[in-house]
Amino acid sequence: PASVEAFDQVLAERAEAWGRRGGFSVRAQLDAALDVPAEQRPVVARVLDEALANVMRQSGALEADIRLSAAAGRFELVVEDDGRGLRRAREGMGLRNMRRRAADLPGGALEVGAGTYGGVRVTLTWTRPIMAGT
Repeated sequence: PASVEAFDQVLAERAEAWGRRGGFSVRAQLDAALDVPAEQRPVVARVLDEALANVMRQSGALEADIRLSAAAGRFELVVEDDGRGLRRAREGMGLRNMRRRAADLPGGALEVGAGTYGGVRVTLTWTRPIMAGT
């Protein structure tokens, strides 16, 4: 994902592939994808993959929304589904992997909670680099 290929397109294609495999539709709004530094892109793509793998394996969702935005010096990637929601008291390997990857990003944090539509909402946030003239 760090190649010259447009990162928004890379993420959209990955999300669509997960949706096809899992039988759910995906809506993606990736406004800030092209602003993500190249060295951070593989981490972001892996978190997206893990979040969508969880949607496929555990949620029974019909839809997943993905948003990648930037504001107030932070990036935010949100993956939200309309599935069954959180059911387990203990955290599985997928969430541990996402938390570990979040820690690889500057100021990275991962939150998991109830989604707007009854499913799960995974939110990855990290510090956006300061660019000259911004």
